[in-house]
Amino acid sequence: MSAAAKRTAYVVTAVLAGVLFAGGSVYDLPAAQAVYRLNDPAALAFSVAGVYLFFGSFEFLTGGLCRQLMHLAQSRTKRILSVVICCYLGLSTAVLGAAALTSDSVIGLLFPEVAFTFPQCILIGLIGFYPLLFLGMLLNGRRGDPAAVRKLILLLGLMTLTFFAHLLLTGLWSRPRFRITLLGYDGLGFLPWYQPLQNAAFYMDTYSLKSDALRSFFSGHALDAVLNLVILPAFSLVLPKLQGKERLLQWTALLLILPIAFSRMVLGAHYLSDVSAGSLCGLGYVLLYDLLSSRIVPPQNT
Repeated sequence: MSAAAKRTAYVVTAVLAGVLFAGGSVYDLPAAQAVYRLNDPAALAFSVAGVYLFFGSFEFLTGGLCRQLMHLAQSRTKRILSVVICCYLGLSTAVLGAAALTSDSVIGLLFPEVAFTFPQCILIGLIGFYPLLFLGMLLNGRRGDPAAVRKLILLLGLMTLTFFAHLLLTGLWSRPRFRITLLGYDGLGFLPWYQPLQNAAFYMDTYSLKSDALRSFFSGHALDAVLNLVILPAFSLVLPKLQGKERLLQWTALLLILPIAFSRMVLGAHYLSDVSAGSLCGLGYVLLYDLLSSRIVPPQNT
């Protein structure tokens, strides 16, 4: 994607998300009622894809980074240290990815009576996510590019920041998910995003709710979907065959934003204001990455 096309895509995304956020601030409830479909298979598939794209990409890119660090390291100690750090990072990410995948707003929707345990998340992570780390190491080949290493470290650091910042903010700004409001719990009806729920811990304990039942605002799926605008092109830093195909990868990411983000509304996990706010936050992170990346590796004139 050329610089002009990229700017256009960013502006269109920002304007669309801003308009939808303003509309959602007024019409959140009727919009949620209109699109909600209990456990819709297509929406569930896109929700699963959103989780897997984020955590799976982190695993794969970490594997590629590890291989490049091994090639660039000037001592055996540094190579071993690179492997240990990346493998530990990959393992922890695999467990977090499994926890996100099995949460009651994704796969957990199909098993409302099941509470996935930590050992189960470890097993799912080892099977579903961790192999991607070694796949990234394998497919990177014998490459060692200092500029690519700097970009990968920046991107992985930014992805880590988005994950924990979102986790913190949704915990502080409690809002019942739409599907939770349908259960008829006293005190857990519809709330606009600008009126966060008070005494969330009381309701969690009283009704024995699962951990993310009150984490509606804002959508992490929408944030991650927009962040794919810089995540997917980074695959070219690891896979030699994708070099020169960054434009195709960015367009692919752009096409995935709407189905991943709005699948969350269909499942009753988020409101319109949630997904639009998440998209705006994701775009902010994308712009931050572009700014920092251009300072780390100045763009080449083409």
